[in-house]
Amino acid sequence: MAFNEYAEERAFLVDNSNTANTAKIYGRAYDKLVKNIGDKPVLISNADEDFLIQTIKETSENPETQATLLTIVFKLRANMPNSKLAVYREVNKKDRQKRVMSRQADERVKYQGISYQNLLDFNETNYRNKNWIDWVINYLLLNYGVRNEDLMLEITRHYNPAPDGEENKKNYLYVVNGSRIAYIRNSYKTARTYGAQTIQIKDKRFIRVVNEIMYNRKEDFKLLGDIEPAGISQKIIRATPYKLGEGQMFKILVGHYMKTDRDIKQLAEWRGTHISTIINSYYRDEEMLQEQKAKTL
Repeated sequence: MAFNEYAEERAFLVDNSNTANTAKIYGRAYDKLVKNIGDKPVLISNADEDFLIQTIKETSENPETQATLLTIVFKLRANMPNSKLAVYREVNKKDRQKRVMSRQADERVKYQGISYQNLLDFNETNYRNKNWIDWVINYLLLNYGVRNEDLMLEITRHYNPAPDGEENKKNYLYVVNGSRIAYIRNSYKTARTYGAQTIQIKDKRFIRVVNEIMYNRKEDFKLLGDIEPAGISQKIIRATPYKLGEGQMFKILVGHYMKTDRDIKQLAEWRGTHISTIINSYYRDEEMLQEQKAKTL
């Protein structure tokens, strides 16, 4: 098959992608398929369905990768009969669901022995060792259930709100005075729904640690340093107990709230999400789950 014919198919995928990142993903997936087709005189857009299914299977055994390959095949064959490919797509969907369920089961086994108290003890060690940055990260995760992005913040003694009509896209720990720090979140996952949020922190220990971090600093301090958004997750994983990361820590935090008298609605408000999302997505005890659902109806 002539190179320029493959190039035309590839260009169609790239040009009809919604984002630059999607274009890269589609381009790489197309290249993989074409490489596996080899010298066979066939284009993806008019190839036999059985041939394409077999080629996808040979290109990758990973169901997620196969799903991406299927996506580009369907895009290139929008006007072709695809009944066999449609059946294969349903099979692939079930394979991916099984994979997710297996991964979740593995996670539950891996983390089931870790308690909320274990997380507190871990952060207490940070405090004793004066690991102030990690201590603040874990304090905010454990006390307010925030997300990774919420920790991309600056510590400042001079906070100036954005002028009327302008949007402030930064997060802050604003040292108001010796008895209060304002945790101001302008940039977080659900900010468009819940708006800017401010939590007033009066914990003397927290204030002391933040002041330790700011000691002799004249400029604002970035808690996570100069980091790109794509690197936040790994930074937080390295800082959290047992390399749990924010998501697993939040599940443990939710479990603690559900099994005690602490206010799960307050936790939802701090995180910036609906209580039903927390209950359905982050809690695993089915008996208590049904009880909590009944209370919130």
